[in-house]
Amino acid sequence: MLNKIADFINFHLAGLGFTSIGDLTESTFRLSSAKPMALTSFSLGGLSLIVEQYLGLTALVYIAFMILIGAEFWTGIIASRAKGNKIQSRKMGRMLVKMSVYTLIIGGLHTFSIGLKIPEIVGFQVNLFQWVYYAAVIWIIFQLLISLFENLTELGFEETSGVFKILKKKLEKWFELKNVD
Repeated sequence: MLNKIADFINFHLAGLGFTSIGDLTESTFRLSSAKPMALTSFSLGGLSLIVEQYLGLTALVYIAFMILIGAEFWTGIIASRAKGNKIQSRKMGRMLVKMSVYTLIIGGLHTFSIGLKIPEIVGFQVNLFQWVYYAAVIWIIFQLLISLFENLTELGFEETSGVFKILKKKLEKWFELKNVD
């Protein structure tokens, strides 16, 4: 019975230029190209979900964070080469370790900030882990920016030299910054 229905449909589809129901389906929905798109979508969606759930950062913020680490790394290499220093192969490993450690710190603090029940004290609920989480994220980003500005200043970018001098003047009581004039 089903074969007769399929033959009937295929006969009428042939009049429209299709060889079969499969040909109509492929022509209409492009299922052969859907597999790579679905794989890409599920992979990126899954990574985004993990980053947002584990780190508390949107995927775009985490991508910007990784770009900042990469920029700090590459400008450091270029600055070292400009000074005539040889590049050591273990520097790449150091960058990956920094990325991993920063990610673990951010993830751990985020887990504590959302996972621990905070009791009310005098009618207020103060989540210290949430404060520490935001302070750590800001501190890590700030350290990377300072290092990036140091590298760019060493490379002779006058714009970053001015920004770096202002930051240095304001923050030298908390941070040990390189003396670049």
